[in-house]
Amino acid sequence: MQVGRLLLSAPAAADLGRVFVWLSQSGAGPRATARLAALTRALHDLPDAPYRWPLHRGSAALRRRSVRGGYVVLYRVLEDHPAASPGEPVIEVVSVVGPGENRERLSGEP
Repeated sequence: MQVGRLLLSAPAAADLGRVFVWLSQSGAGPRATARLAALTRALHDLPDAPYRWPLHRGSAALRRRSVRGGYVVLYRVLEDHPAASPGEPVIEVVSVVGPGENRERLSGEP
């Protein structure tokens, strides 16, 4: 299988911006640094094995990647995307939800 390409939806990019600001604020400490590193690794690893993580709540397309520290990445694998080469999957991150955020956002809707 060919390694895929990672794309962030606008809401996911905004989510990641908020996560970065929160976890990198002054005084956040080493646990916050470890959480941010785990989230970054999880995102970078998605294109290597996009089907590794389970479908989200019985969805036919949306997948859920749980990350250390309580973060959840919702994404979908798109096989035929104009930004990709033939046969190259595109992994579109739909949302990133933190441990203290409204869990209703886990529906996959921004």
